[in-house]
Amino acid sequence: MTGTLHTIGYYLAALVVATMPAAMLYWFLIHPFAAFWRRRGKTVTFVTVGLVCAGLAFFLWTLRDRFMATHWGYHWGLIAVGIALYALAAYSEQQIRKQLKFKTLVGAPELDTEAPGSLMTEGVFSRSRNPRYVNIVVALLGWALVLNYPALYVTLALTVPALYLIVLLEERELRVRFGQEYEEYCRQVPRFLPKSGWIF
Repeated sequence: MTGTLHTIGYYLAALVVATMPAAMLYWFLIHPFAAFWRRRGKTVTFVTVGLVCAGLAFFLWTLRDRFMATHWGYHWGLIAVGIALYALAAYSEQQIRKQLKFKTLVGAPELDTEAPGSLMTEGVFSRSRNPRYVNIVVALLGWALVLNYPALYVTLALTVPALYLIVLLEERELRVRFGQEYEEYCRQVPRFLPKSGWIF
């Protein structure tokens, strides 16, 4: 790889390592304390939580030289598999975004004091209750294989259990918001991977 491509890979890997923990923290601050944040309002919530998460991302970014100190080199076989996985993730994201709007992505329904929103059960959500979390893991694995920094593999290893905990917190909240409707949805649709076939 040329020096320029190596530099680009370095900064892309550092960006992922800095932002993924901040993204996980965002949901750990929103879901368990949704009732608290509802009383504060969406603006206060998004500004407060956003600043905390941005602060964490900035702090991790300042440590990037330590995280990126080891590089296992680029390997065309890994790059090919990684690109294929990321392409799959990009395609699946398009399918997901047909139903999952921006306000849902940032947690606005969890903070709504007037209406619980609607339970998404169609399209990809008829095959997996959490297709986007599966998609995040696939995309992150793709990045890790292409860029091949140990720090990315560590980030992936930490992201998987973090996402699982986030799902459990989200499910608890959805049971409160949608009751029996959500319970029936859980009985019909697997949490992550379909019992047969593909998600997307």
